[in-house]
Amino acid sequence: MRVSILVGIIAAIVIIIPAFIFLVYQPLEIENVIMMPMQVKVDSTFGLNADPGQKLIFGRLLPNSIGERSFMIENNNTYPLTITITPQGQIESWVVLSENNFVVGPMGKKEVIVQVHAPDVAFGNYTGNLIVEFRKRLLS
Repeated sequence: MRVSILVGIIAAIVIIIPAFIFLVYQPLEIENVIMMPMQVKVDSTFGLNADPGQKLIFGRLLPNSIGERSFMIENNNTYPLTITITPQGQIESWVVLSENNFVVGPMGKKEVIVQVHAPDVAFGNYTGNLIVEFRKRLLS
């Protein structure tokens, strides 16, 4: 009798704990991924690129200086999205984001400021990408 009660308790624990964890920590499903190219030229003069396209072009920066650009994240859905931004490439360690791992509510928007901190490197063109992931909860 005691063995069957013990087996029942263990079975209940094995079923209830994973279900509870799933409900509390709902997994996120990737809804969309955007790759945004970045480019900066480290040079002896400062220059600005005003192109408002799908790229983040920081123009020319002096070594040990900072360039800044921004872009808007818009959620045109009826449910919230979790946004994760990952820098990649030659300049990934130079990138500082004003926001990361944040939620944009339904029909909401959020501006993200991207700074590139050019270190003391050789003059030249340096590139990278920002990977922007849009995720929604599976049980929304």
